[in-house]
Amino acid sequence: MKSILKEYYGITNVSLTKMEGYDSTNYKVEDGKSVFVLKQYDYSSEVLEQLDSENEILRALSTLKKSDFPLAIGSADNKFLVCDKNHIYRLLNYVEGFFLGDVEHTPLLLQSLGRFLGKMDKTIHNQYHASINAKETQWDLQYFKNNFKLIDHIADAKDRNLVNYFFLQFDEQVYPVQNQLRKGIIHNDANDWNVLTKDGKVSGIIDFGDMCHSWIINEVAVAITYVMMEKEDPLEIASEVIKGYCELFPLEEIELNILYYLVAGRLCTSVCNSAYSKTLKPNSEYITIS
Repeated sequence: MKSILKEYYGITNVSLTKMEGYDSTNYKVEDGKSVFVLKQYDYSSEVLEQLDSENEILRALSTLKKSDFPLAIGSADNKFLVCDKNHIYRLLNYVEGFFLGDVEHTPLLLQSLGRFLGKMDKTIHNQYHASINAKETQWDLQYFKNNFKLIDHIADAKDRNLVNYFFLQFDEQVYPVQNQLRKGIIHNDANDWNVLTKDGKVSGIIDFGDMCHSWIINEVAVAITYVMMEKEDPLEIASEVIKGYCELFPLEEIELNILYYLVAGRLCTSVCNSAYSKTLKPNSEYITIS
């Protein structure tokens, strides 16, 4: 990694710290003056096109005031994606802040989470990028049923039955109205460890790897899934986020009507994929953190 940084970015005398990630190998890069994130991906033309679209979206978001997003840094010859052998490399600025998972979830913070996501979605949802629109991922709730094949990896029979129940509920409650739902580009992964805070308010978000063109309501569904965990009054917690989001980007009644099933769908997606990933990486705590 140090040779990549030196050859393409002219950055030397660095310390590297490996960071967790699903679809890329990530390193925190410090050279004594600045802090970056170097991401390494397996090369494919599809990944290259998606990353190029992601960089364009991040440039659009960089114009939002009081909001921090990662931004690609150009190489010495001004390339924002570097291809070397069988890998793609991308250097991003390091977004500072305290993770949402490490701070107290006050009503003010939760409303600011909603406003932040609403402002972000309002900015990017109408953009068109062929590679993002064509993307199909198991973490996109419009393709929720694709996760059903992983259900057998859930070890506990009671858990399997519960997950199976919500697959059925999704078929009955969500898919029949899917053509009435607004669609647009969303971040799709506003979890505790992607959202950053400063001074009691949400200040930024990282990891756009699950970004997709999907039902807009999924942005809220994903966000409240994580902040409701282990709360005594999860519905009150969710309402604060929804209130903030609607201030900037009002939701429609039909979207709110299916929100319960979308949250359950996100939880089931996480459980299915964690159970499967655990068979591949049995010692990874990151995989089963939620």
